Amino acid sequence: MVVVHIGMLTPPTQQLRFVNQTYAVSVAEDSARGTVLVTVLARTSNNTVPVVYSLADGNDIFDINHNSGLF
Repeated sequence: MVVVHIGMLTPPTQQLRFVNQTYAVSVAEDSARGTVLVTVLARTSNNTVPVVYSLADGNDIFDINHNSGLF
């Protein structure tokens, strides 16, 4: 399991949520490094505040685009 954190660049004035509660992905063992597995998506209540994405500490296998949520 990989934990993805979401946050806002501005002080929180709105509620922030993932679009889906969970994201399930299967990864082929021979997948090339840099293969996009899924795009996680979070939004604020009125979808006007930029959202940033990060992975929990201790993850040295996967990477996430901090702006787009490409994982």
